[in-house]
Amino acid sequence: MSEQLGVFFLVLVILAASVCLYLSITMSRRVQMGINRWRNEEKGALETQLKQLADADARLQIERWKQEHEQEIRLDAVQRSSAITRGKVTEHIVPYLPGFDLDPKGIRFLGTPIDLIAFRGLNASVEDILGQRRPTRAASSASIGCAGPSISTSHGDSQDSRMEGIGWERGGGRRRQ
Repeated sequence: MSEQLGVFFLVLVILAASVCLYLSITMSRRVQMGINRWRNEEKGALETQLKQLADADARLQIERWKQEHEQEIRLDAVQRSSAITRGKVTEHIVPYLPGFDLDPKGIRFLGTPIDLIAFRGLNASVEDILGQRRPTRAASSASIGCAGPSISTSHGDSQDSRMEGIGWERGGGRRRQ
C-alpha cells in the first residue's frame, strides 16, 4: 500500500505540476495580451497627441511667415493693381499719343479681348459722303489691317514695372475689292 500511495502522490504531483504549468502559460498569455492592448492604446494616444502638436506647430509657422511677409504680399498686390490700372488707362489714351496716325475721333474702345477699333473717316461729314456720286478710288479700296502696341518696360530689382515708351507697329492689311 505504501507503494500505491507513493505512485498516487507521484501522479498527484505530476498533475499539480501540469496544472501549474498550464495556468502559468495561460496567465502569461493573458498578461502579454493586456500589455499589448495597453501599448497599442498608449501608442495611439501618443500618435494623436503628436499629430495635434505638429498641426499646431505648422499653424504657428504659417502665421509667423504671414506676419513676416505680409508687407511684401501687400506691396506685390498694390504693384499688380497699379500695373493693371496703368494698362487700362493706357488703352484709353493711346489714340491721343504721338505716333498713332489715326484720328482719335474714329477710335472705339471695346475692352477684352480687343482693346480698340479704328475707323478711318468716321468723323467725315454727311455732305462729304452724300456729295460724292461715285466713290473715289481711295474710298473703294479701303484697307483692313491691325496695329499693335510695342510697349517696353523695365523690371528692376524692386520689380517695379514702369512704362518707358510706347510705339505702334502696323500689322499687315488686305484690300477689299
